[in-house]
Amino acid sequence: MKIISVKDVPLTIAVGIMRKYVDRSSMSELQQRFLEYGDSVIKCSPEASEELFEELIKLGLKEVTASQIIDIAPSDTNTLKILFVFEDKAPSDETLERILDMLKNYCGSERSP
Repeated sequence: MKIISVKDVPLTIAVGIMRKYVDRSSMSELQQRFLEYGDSVIKCSPEASEELFEELIKLGLKEVTASQIIDIAPSDTNTLKILFVFEDKAPSDETLERILDMLKNYCGSERSP
């Protein structure tokens, strides 16, 4: 297997890529454990994750921040604020609320409290 590019993506998308391109019967133990872990912690469907990722990028967030927001799926602004460590400036309260609303719309009942 050859690495052709590196990009920050949510875990859901990474799991989807692995399922699409790696034959399960030839997976290493590490790859199998990665899929098991992903399945146990993913909080949003692959389709919703991709759409939400694009929406967060359109808001001007870095890929790493957008990925963390989708992977963690925070339910409150205090937790969400912590995920902005890679951003150049702190988000406004309006932006935080908008992102939480987006999480509810895209991931809704799939999120854990």
